[in-house]
Amino acid sequence: MSRDTSEVYRDRLSLLLKNAWLGLALVLVLMALFLEARLAFWVTLGIPTAFLGAMLFLPWLGVSINMMSMFAFIIALGIVVDDAIMVGENIHSYREQGHSLREAAVRGAREMAMPISFAILSNIVAFLPLLFLPGFLGMIFAVVPVVVITVFLVSWLEALFILPGHLAHRAGGRAGSPWLKPLDRLRRTLQGGLSHFTQHQFAPFLQRALDQRLLTVCLAIALLVVAIAWAMSGRLGFSLMPRAESDRVQATVTLPVGSPISEDRRVRDQLLESAQVLSQREDGPHFSATRAQIDGDRLNVRLTLARDSLDDWPPSRVARAWREEAGEFTGVQSVRFESDFGGPGQGADLTLRLSHPDSGALESAATRLAEELAQLDGLTDIDSGLADGKPQLEIRLSPEGRAMGLTGADLAGQLRGPLQGVTAIEQFIGRHEISVVVRLPGSDRNSLSDLYRLPIHTPDGATAPLHRVADIHLGRAATTLQRIDGRRIINVTADVASEAQVNQVLGTLQADVFPALQAGWPGLEVAPGGRQQETADNVSALTQATWLTLIALYALLAIPFRSYLQPLLVLAAIHSG
Repeated sequence: MSRDTSEVYRDRLSLLLKNAWLGLALVLVLMALFLEARLAFWVTLGIPTAFLGAMLFLPWLGVSINMMSMFAFIIALGIVVDDAIMVGENIHSYREQGHSLREAAVRGAREMAMPISFAILSNIVAFLPLLFLPGFLGMIFAVVPVVVITVFLVSWLEALFILPGHLAHRAGGRAGSPWLKPLDRLRRTLQGGLSHFTQHQFAPFLQRALDQRLLTVCLAIALLVVAIAWAMSGRLGFSLMPRAESDRVQATVTLPVGSPISEDRRVRDQLLESAQVLSQREDGPHFSATRAQIDGDRLNVRLTLARDSLDDWPPSRVARAWREEAGEFTGVQSVRFESDFGGPGQGADLTLRLSHPDSGALESAATRLAEELAQLDGLTDIDSGLADGKPQLEIRLSPEGRAMGLTGADLAGQLRGPLQGVTAIEQFIGRHEISVVVRLPGSDRNSLSDLYRLPIHTPDGATAPLHRVADIHLGRAATTLQRIDGRRIINVTADVASEAQVNQVLGTLQADVFPALQAGWPGLEVAPGGRQQETADNVSALTQATWLTLIALYALLAIPFRSYLQPLLVLAAIHSG
C-alpha cells in the first residue's frame, strides 16, 4: 500500500484531541491557581459536560465527528468555560460572605442568570455569519457555528443549573485536606500578587487614562488607523482559506495538441529523473510512491512523501526543490508544481480574468499579461491560459459575399450539408430507426482545392465558388472556451513564493500593468479571478452578515443595559480586538 489516507486522518485527529486535552488541563491549572481547587474542578468539569451534551444533539443536526467539528469544539473550549467561571466565582463570593452552600448557590446563580443568558446569546449571534458563506467554503464552515451554538446552549443549562447543584452539595468537611494546603498557600500568594498589581499598577494607570479621556480616545483611534493602513497597504497577506498541504507533490504538464507520445514520455522521464536526484541527496526527502499518468496531451507526475520526511521536507519545500532540479522544459505549453491540490485552498495563488469582445485581442492581451508577470520577482508557474488546439479552417464571409446578399447563416447552412451531411430519409425497420444521410464523397471533402471551388448559391439564384464569397484561413481551435455573461474570458494564472505577496503583486499590476493593457486593447476588462474572486464573494457575504449581526448584538445588549447609548460604546470597543 503506497498511501493510507486513514493515517492522515488519525494523525490530524490525534493532534486536535491532544490540543483539546492540553487546553482543558491548562484551564484546570489556571483556575486552581486563582480559585478553590474543588471549585476549579467543578467549573472545569462543565466543559466536557457541555461537549458530551452537544454530541447528543449533533446527529439530529446532520453533523458527524470530523476535522471541522473537532476544530469547532476546540474553538468553544475557551468560551464555554467563561460562563462557568462567572457563576462559580459569584457563588464563591457569597460563600465567603458567610452564606450557606445552598443559599450561596441559589443567590449566585440567580444573580448571574441574566448576564450569562445575554452573554451566551451574544456569542451565538456572533457565530451566525459563518452560516452565510457561499460556495464550497460555506459548506465546510457551516459545521462550525452548528457545533459551537449547540455547545453554548448546553453550557447555558450547565452553568445555571448543574454547576450550582454541585456547589450546593459540596462536602464542607474536606476543605482542610492536607494535600490542598500547599495549593491553597500558592493560590493565596498569587491572589495577593494579583490584588497588589490591580491596586497599585492597573488602577492608577486606569485612573490616569480616564482623567485624560481625550488623549486616550485619540491614541485608540490612531492605533486603529495604523492597523487599517497596514492591512490596506498590501503588506499584510490575506487568505480566507489558507493552503492545507498534503503529503503529496504533483507536477502537471500540458503539451501542445497532437504531440506524439514520445514527447510525453520524454517530459515524464525528465520529471522522474529529477525527483530521483532530489531523493538521492544526503539530506533529501524520501518518497514512498511515485505515479505518472499520461492522458492525451496532459501529463501528471505525483510523488508521495514518506512519513519520516514530512518534518524536514514539507511538500511546499519539495515542490520548490523539484522545480529547480527539473530545470527548463522544452516543447510544452504549461508546467505547474502543486503541494496543496484538493480542498478549498487549492488553485493558483494569483488568477487574473481577462474579457474582451474580440477573441484575437483577448488572446493578445493574455499573452502580453503573461509576459509582464514573468518580469516580476517571486512569480512561478505562469500560464497565459492559451493552449493551441487542433488545426481548423476559419471561414468568414467576405465583403463580396455580403454584396451578393449572403449572410453568415446562409454560408453555414450551405457548408453543413455537403460536408457534414443532411438527413434525407428516416425509416423504422422493426424496432430500429434507419437514417440515410447525404453528403459529398470523401474524395471531394478532403481536398482544400475542392473546398475552395465549392459552389455557393446566392439569394438571386446565381452561384459562386466559396473562395469568392468567403475568406478562408488556416488556424487552430481553442482547447477550452469559458464565457461569463456571453463574453469569452481567459484566466492568466501564476504562483507566488509567499501568500503575503499576493496583495503586493496585485497592487503593482493595478497601478502599472492593467492601465497599459486597457490602453492597448480598448474594451478589455481585467479582474481578479480564482481564489481572489472566491475570497471577494465570501468577504462580501460576511460583510453583509456582520452588519446584521451588529444590529442583533445592539438589540441584545440594549435589554440588560436598559440604555441605547451603552451598547454603542461596547460595540465601538470590538475593533480593538
